[in-house]
Amino acid sequence: MDEICFRFCKQDINVEKSSAELTRGVFDVRSKTSDISINLFTAWMEYIAKLHSVFVETTRRVREKTKDRENEEISSEIYRELYKIWLETYSETLKEFLRSDHFASNMGSLMSHFMNFQRSKQELFEEYYLEPLGLPTRAEIDEIYKEMYSLKKTIKDLTIQIKELSEKQ
Repeated sequence: MDEICFRFCKQDINVEKSSAELTRGVFDVRSKTSDISINLFTAWMEYIAKLHSVFVETTRRVREKTKDRENEEISSEIYRELYKIWLETYSETLKEFLRSDHFASNMGSLMSHFMNFQRSKQELFEEYYLEPLGLPTRAEIDEIYKEMYSLKKTIKDLTIQIKELSEKQ
C-alpha cells in the first residue's frame, strides 16, 4: 500500500525529486512510525504485566484467606462463602491498584504513546493521501475555522458599533 501511494505521489507531485530522495523519505516515515508503534506496544505490555501481577497477588490473597477451608465438606453454602471472599478480595486488590501512583503514571504513559501514535497516523494520512489528492488537511481546515471565527467576531463588533452610532444620531 505504501508503495502504491509512493508511486502515485512521485508521479503527480514530486516529479523533480530523485528516486533516492523519495526512498529515503519513505524509509524515514517508516522508521518514525515504527518507533512510535514500538513505544505504544511497550507501554501497553507494561500495563498488562502490572495488571497480571495484580491478579497473581489477588489469587495469593484468596488462597491465604481460604486455606483453612480446604478440608470442609463441599456444599452450596461453602461455595457462596468462597465466592464472596473471592469477590471482596479481587475488589480490594483492584481498588488498591487503581489508586496507586504506578497505575496513574502507567496509564498516563500509555495514553501519551497512544496519542503520539494517532498523531503520527494522522500526519501520514494527510501527507500521503490528502495532499496528493488536493484535499484539505486538518491544519488547513483549522486555519479556515480560526479565520472564520475572527471574521465573525469582527462582524459582530462592527454591527455593535454601527448600532451604537445609529442610535446616537
